[in-house]
Amino acid sequence: MMKKGIGMILLASVLCAGTFLASQTDEFTFRNGITWGMSKAEVIGTEEVSSSNEDEMDLPDGSKMSFLEIEDVTAAGFDADAEFIFIDDSLVCCGYEFEDETDRDKLLKSLEAKYGQSSPVDWEVVFTLTMPLGGDMTYLQNTDFSCEWDVSDDLYMMMYDDDGEIDVVYLDRATMLAMSEEESLESVTEAATEEINTEGL
Repeated sequence: MMKKGIGMILLASVLCAGTFLASQTDEFTFRNGITWGMSKAEVIGTEEVSSSNEDEMDLPDGSKMSFLEIEDVTAAGFDADAEFIFIDDSLVCCGYEFEDETDRDKLLKSLEAKYGQSSPVDWEVVFTLTMPLGGDMTYLQNTDFSCEWDVSDDLYMMMYDDDGEIDVVYLDRATMLAMSEEESLESVTEAATEEINTEGL
């Protein structure tokens, strides 16, 4: 079920059936105490893994992005796969990909009870925060349903339903924004350098 986008991505966290999908503290905590910056080995060490998938790819800036999918977990009473994205072995994105029979309205109510009213997705924010992941997120604008929560400086959340496939995604907002700004600055610098070199010919 792994997709190399925002719900892998590119996607919600819960400790067990009947609880909310994440603990809202000063420091974001995913399931089983997993926090931003943990390595893949540390994440695997927190889970009783019955089945998992792993993959990795090189990014244009030379860093390495890796994926981890832990199958057959329970989130808010529904069956799901827990998904994680690491950049240079540091956790920056995580979430759940839910099974087709998931009650979207019930899941949304659970999230809104915890994080407040959701908002329509600001796609510019999504594209900015996911820029370092190197994927094309434009297809998500055509999904059946989407919403977001800009929870805190270190947590951005998004939920979307793509033809019955529901993902809830958590992004390390501060880290991804810093990486996006650095990437944008490098692009501007390269463009300016190219223009100077061209004019000098």
